[in-house]
Amino acid sequence: MPYFNKKIFFLLFLLLSFLSISCISTLPEYVHKRPLKNYWAESNVVVFSFDSPVNAPYAGYAAAKILYQELIKSNIFKQVVFEYVFDDLTLEDKIRKSLSKGCELIITGKINYYFEGSLLEESRVDEEIQITNAISKERIWYAETIRTGKPIKSKDYFIFASKGKKAPTPMDLMTYNAKKICKMIQWVSPDFEILSEDMKMVNIAKHYLKEKDIEKANVYFKEALKINPDNFAALYYMGVLHEEKGDKIQAMEMYHKIINK
Repeated sequence: MPYFNKKIFFLLFLLLSFLSISCISTLPEYVHKRPLKNYWAESNVVVFSFDSPVNAPYAGYAAAKILYQELIKSNIFKQVVFEYVFDDLTLEDKIRKSLSKGCELIITGKINYYFEGSLLEESRVDEEIQITNAISKERIWYAETIRTGKPIKSKDYFIFASKGKKAPTPMDLMTYNAKKICKMIQWVSPDFEILSEDMKMVNIAKHYLKEKDIEKANVYFKEALKINPDNFAALYYMGVLHEEKGDKIQAMEMYHKIINK
């Protein structure tokens, strides 16, 4: 019986120690910009190696590579490509490179702080991330994420002794940060969630209209009207689309539907 209790206490200790290290916040600590939802799920993306600090010249490569792998596992985008940057490229250079690969989005970043801990000191990695539309050059997501990992001190209890453990490696912390970045991209705003199904379709259609993807916008406006034939916003924008295509008869038909409601 005493041995059984000792074993339970030891397992509880290990569990609490694990939770203290592995529990991470869902999203990056500082999200400066993000859309209502990920409208770019069907897009191709290039992840460029991040800028590295002086004390860790390969940290930027490692962080970007880990994020690239997490994006593939999460299946967030249609296709994800990794690009290692040998020279200092400007954002414009990266945009040109991205478009030449047929990719609509680029992911760039920077390691703002990097420290590998020990049995006595905690590890820490701070990252800055931005996702840019290569076509419009608009920044879509922009965030800063921070992860620390403390060492586990050795302790001598009455019934057992625990051995200390070194602080998590920076690679471990980069993995936690990458998971938070993926969660941020997958995040859907409550403002979008509360919309009716037809207005969700209108919202997505307006996004594609802004991106000048008339074909996809048309699909979602039609979907909105299937759900709700009286949706004024969908009728109006369908009229606008018909006008832009030079079909004034169809445009007037849409506008008359609004007037007659």
